[in-house]
Amino acid sequence: MRSLKFAAVAAGVIGLATPAFAADISVPVAPAPAPAPAPLFYDWTGFYVGVHAGGDIGGEYEADITTPGNVDDQFDSDGFLGGGQIGFNYQMNQFVIGAEADFSFTGIDGDGTIDIPGLGDTAVDAETDWISTIRARLGYAFDNFLVYGTGGIAFANVEVSEGLTGSDDDNTHIGYALGAGIEAGLTQNVSLRAEYLYLDFEEEDISLAGGAVTGDASADNHILRAAINYRFNFGGGGF
Repeated sequence: MRSLKFAAVAAGVIGLATPAFAADISVPVAPAPAPAPAPLFYDWTGFYVGVHAGGDIGGEYEADITTPGNVDDQFDSDGFLGGGQIGFNYQMNQFVIGAEADFSFTGIDGDGTIDIPGLGDTAVDAETDWISTIRARLGYAFDNFLVYGTGGIAFANVEVSEGLTGSDDDNTHIGYALGAGIEAGLTQNVSLRAEYLYLDFEEEDISLAGGAVTGDASADNHILRAAINYRFNFGGGGF
């Protein structure tokens, strides 16, 4: 009988101690899986189309008259422009490469007076009808902000007229374009841009007043413009 009582007491003691003993046993916990890398907040990859507007803020037109005499004169040009652009971007990490073509109708105009030997002071006007560029772009993205440099080939049609007889001559000039800009993504498909371009055009022959005035002329332009683009985005990022 005493043995049975001892066994019962022992069993009770063991039963009371078991939860406390179990609580002291530490169970290893598996480490939490590493979080998946966050997706890009903004993805610049894709085609885009857009429109732009701006102006020439300090261009220059230079006329080198060789017949009659030798006269070299230059005068300022300025005016508004507006047009459209199409391009493509490809993003690699934070670097963005791309290409763009644009076309602008312009009201850029420059006029001055040239003292031509035998003809005296002659008013000369140079009006740029249109400008077009084909450029590469290289940029660095800060999320939905992109800063970039750009460069390529440029074309411009410039009409030159003189006030002596009212004659004119127009030529398509070829040159180069260099510039830089900043672009901000408003949504995954819409972005705004501010851009500066320097355009330098080669000389072209001019003939005025029925061939009485001949020579060559060149031009350069400092373009500031703003643009809005709609981008057909290929990536999966977004707001």
